Amino acid sequence: MEFTPEIVVFQYYGNDIEGDATAIGYHRQPIIGYSDLSTFSTYLVRASYLLNYFYWRKARPYLSHYHEYLVNAYSTDEIMQQHLSSLKELKDLVNEAGAQMYFLGIPFLQDVDLSEQLYLNKLNSLFEDSERNSYVIDLSAAIRSIPTKDRVVNSNDPHASIMVHQLIAQELNKSIKHCQD
Repeated sequence: MEFTPEIVVFQYYGNDIEGDATAIGYHRQPIIGYSDLSTFSTYLVRASYLLNYFYWRKARPYLSHYHEYLVNAYSTDEIMQQHLSSLKELKDLVNEAGAQMYFLGIPFLQDVDLSEQLYLNKLNSLFEDSERNSYVIDLSAAIRSIPTKDRVVNSNDPHASIMVHQLIAQELNKSIKHCQD
């Protein structure tokens, strides 16, 4: 069964460059959780929320290198050109289908300025094209207005909070309604 969408919402986050970086041969250090524990210790830690919490609170060198990995990926011309080419291909496919596209670029919640510098400004300009029914929903200012501690689930989990998810839904709804009128 063939399906042609009328609207495509493309949600983008800063780690989305990983696929193109890996394809070019730039790999991040793998997360190797529990490899430093015995089999029995691994079982205990994974079975206990409290022990697991303290295990992951311990400094893990490979986690601290992830930020550096992303900065390097966005700063490497070969990777960035490949990534922009992949994204342009996606945009062209949506355009060929005759669908409206909404680019929803989500900044790093703990560093909106870095997100704008690394990827949002570049990608916003790639996707903003009202003649081809491609629209950008810029969340930076709205997210920046939320205190950092309220943007994330908690200090141990940098994923978007309920407040950020509600903001994203409101902005997406507002943009689609505006472009439909």
